[in-house]
Amino acid sequence: MLLDSEVTEKKFSVEEIRQLAAALGFPRNTLSKAIITKENEEDGISVKEFLKCCDERYFHQTLNFTFNLKSGAYNTQVLRRSIVLLANQLSFKQLEDVRVSYQMHEDYDQQGMRIDESTLIRTLKLCGLVVSPQKLMNRIRHLKATYKQKDRIQLYEFLDLLRWCELMSKQNLRYENVLSTKQSSHNVYMLDDFKEVITPRHKKILQILNERYQHQELLHEEPKLNSEKFTDHPIPPDTFEY
Repeated sequence: MLLDSEVTEKKFSVEEIRQLAAALGFPRNTLSKAIITKENEEDGISVKEFLKCCDERYFHQTLNFTFNLKSGAYNTQVLRRSIVLLANQLSFKQLEDVRVSYQMHEDYDQQGMRIDESTLIRTLKLCGLVVSPQKLMNRIRHLKATYKQKDRIQLYEFLDLLRWCELMSKQNLRYENVLSTKQSSHNVYMLDDFKEVITPRHKKILQILNERYQHQELLHEEPKLNSEKFTDHPIPPDTFEY
């Protein structure tokens, strides 16, 4: 997937705005009746115009503590992330899957989903997405300072993680089963790697993505500092003599 987070010039029709509301669990006309007028009904609304409506609190009152018991400000943040992701090739079905999967794993106190590697990976798996666990946790570690709650992740923060995810359906595994009757050159029967056989496909994919991520990190060159090493300028032995 590897979506871009930049704002595009794409326009959304009235029907697409209704689909956005439905994908997030709201009544279909919730958003369109607040921003669609006779002037823009035919041309639709651009991403920048939609984000401006979010900034001007068009949806705060309408989306305040609805079915998901979240404030209008919270739901507006979700809208902002969603419209940008949709403009960058995310489908309405994928957005709905992400929202439903997140709500399934959110704690009952409605304070967000706990930041736990296995929970995050399982949530993405239900959406048909996958990412290197090491890469995921490193990204969260860098973003954690901006989170509303340090040990929880909100839906709009979870949507930010999608830019690093890949589709599960596009992951290929190269593994050939060895026939039970196949023999080696020394007339020894060849067997399958038992560990390879019993390891679930999803776990194999995670291992491959981790290896790929580690390889990518190793490709980065060592940073060159402007200052020279401290050892190049040792302190003279008589510096501290009195």
